[in-house]
Amino acid sequence: MPKIHAILVGINYYGTDAELSGCHNDVDLMFSYLRKLGCDQFKILKDSPADEHFSKEDCPTKSNIICAIKDCFARMGGEDTLLFHYSGHGSSLRDKNRDEKDGRDECICPADYAAEGFLVDDDLNKLLVQPLLQNPELAKCKVRCVFDSCHSGSILDLPFTIVSKANVIIENKNRAACDVVCLSGCKDAQTSADAQIQGRGQGAATFALWSALSSVKKSASWMDVLLTMQTALKQARFSQVACASVPSLGHLSLACDLALPEEMKRVEAKKIGVQPVSVSVEEILELMRRSSSSSAEKQANKKLAPVARAVEAPSASRVDSGRCASGNSGR
Repeated sequence: MPKIHAILVGINYYGTDAELSGCHNDVDLMFSYLRKLGCDQFKILKDSPADEHFSKEDCPTKSNIICAIKDCFARMGGEDTLLFHYSGHGSSLRDKNRDEKDGRDECICPADYAAEGFLVDDDLNKLLVQPLLQNPELAKCKVRCVFDSCHSGSILDLPFTIVSKANVIIENKNRAACDVVCLSGCKDAQTSADAQIQGRGQGAATFALWSALSSVKKSASWMDVLLTMQTALKQARFSQVACASVPSLGHLSLACDLALPEEMKRVEAKKIGVQPVSVSVEEILELMRRSSSSSAEKQANKKLAPVARAVEAPSASRVDSGRCASGNSGR
């Protein structure tokens, strides 16, 4: 029986100028959702205000994130699925190996990024995509990734990034015969909001994804899920545009294998206090419109902007950040 192996990473960057409020809640929301799907293989990495030196085993340091991915692949086989969900700051660095059209490498910011550096898109491709191509025992496995962070549109360096049905960006010519789908909270040049939804910190993209997965039909395609996410974000007045990246355009028409069966959809809404417990697309959109009022969005934006959109990395490289290593309520 194929298994779902989930790695859930949430980093709030406690006590720093880059502190966020919704990343742990994102992890909790996805944990609850995945349990409904029958997932019982979890690795959860969260930072803690009491762990100033990043010494706990479940701290999302650069090393621990890398080890979690490698350990997960070591346990996988057959038609298992790895789900990697990251909520935290994202950034972009000057591209040194000239494989990026925009001259920027997208990256994520582990809890100890100030000392240990970032995980750039080249690294993430090697960690999350290449094992399916290089290890025959993983050839039939699947990888599903979600990055609720700034500058994350092409974070896995897959050949195609889909912004809309009419806007498909060919990122590179690295065609890969593997089953990988990556959903990102925003385009490469955008920020991803750390918002207030139902009175609690939450990533706008993670909530939109939960909304989509909880409301689309079981037979819905990945394009259906992406479009539902985008609609939820737009109608809630978030400027970010969720994206999907895939190794081939055929992946977009495949049935989303993370959607809830019909009989389970209404239960999941209880976790964030939606009353009545119903999750039609229309009700989801109305919830996001109400919760993401202009005052809440202003509060979020105020929070992210101060966390310097340009910070100096240890290597003195300029980092344009935003749920970036910087303090607006963006990531």
